[in-house]
Amino acid sequence: MFSKESEIHFVYFSSLFIAGKINGVIFFPKWGREHPEITVCYQNKHLDRMYEAREKYETYPKYLVPEFATITYIGDAGADNDDVINETPYDGMTDDIRNGKFYDENYHHVSRRQA
Repeated sequence: MFSKESEIHFVYFSSLFIAGKINGVIFFPKWGREHPEITVCYQNKHLDRMYEAREKYETYPKYLVPEFATITYIGDAGADNDDVINETPYDGMTDDIRNGKFYDENYHHVSRRQA
């Protein structure tokens, strides 16, 4: 039996990096496709909503979403660095990352209030 915490991790991203491109697939539960309004949020801040949907709606069959993108920034933040992904995306976030306004030289988060 899985723990409540492990069961909520319904999105899995498998990726392949080739020549500045990334492709992969995301696996959503059936309810993710039928009720996308539930998942269109920063899910870590809405775990109760995810738990509720998991109990209320069907999970199978899984819905596979292919993903493709161009890599615009690569950096080495080291292992177990919780500052790498630590806040809800905001307008201009990718520009802040590319321009050195999001992380310091050690890939630790720099508050937008300080930038």
